[in-house]
Amino acid sequence: MDTFAEPYTRAGDDISLGAVRDHVRALEARHKANGVQLSGRIIHVCHYLPVTCTITSTATKDGVLSPPPTPPRILADVPPSPSDELPPLALPTQPERWKLTPRYGHSAMTSGIRSLSVTHEQVILGWTGDVLSPAAPPDGNSSPDGDVNPSTGERVPSVRDRIPSSRISQEDKDALDLELAHYTDKNGLEPESSKPISYLPLWMEDNVAHGHYDGYCKQS
Repeated sequence: MDTFAEPYTRAGDDISLGAVRDHVRALEARHKANGVQLSGRIIHVCHYLPVTCTITSTATKDGVLSPPPTPPRILADVPPSPSDELPPLALPTQPERWKLTPRYGHSAMTSGIRSLSVTHEQVILGWTGDVLSPAAPPDGNSSPDGDVNPSTGERVPSVRDRIPSSRISQEDKDALDLELAHYTDKNGLEPESSKPISYLPLWMEDNVAHGHYDGYCKQS
């Protein structure tokens, strides 16, 4: 019977980051010796991106528009001052369509990927995860009535916090691509010499994505 007196270690837990980088370099050298052209990038295919996506302003596919911004003042309607010239009026900027925040629950995997940024450019391809509505809590977690994933401890957004992927327009998807192209994980604290990490969203039907991760992956 295990008394749990000794520290628990798994096979591979004693491998250092330096050993991992040496192994990557050895694989690269082997491929180059065989005439294989390498891009210098590492591509990670994950269940979902390490980013929580909240849509803040959208025109959904069913034609329901989000409220328009307040119309700006028109300078022509303002009478000129007899003594002073009017300063230039700054028009309100277009509101951001997406708000991106770090996703929590797989920090070990994310940290491992980030550690390779010192030597390699990387691409992370994965499902967007549940798209959250602006009414969802700002920390990316669910409402108090949301469920908890027993495997990761991560809160699953309640139905009222989610927007079905079928309602996300192509225009909104393109806007997310642009936001992700400029996204930087502020919790990562990568040094300035680090190479970039690109995020490529994969759009899936919600029931398929949840059935694969919460069903097949966790019960097979």
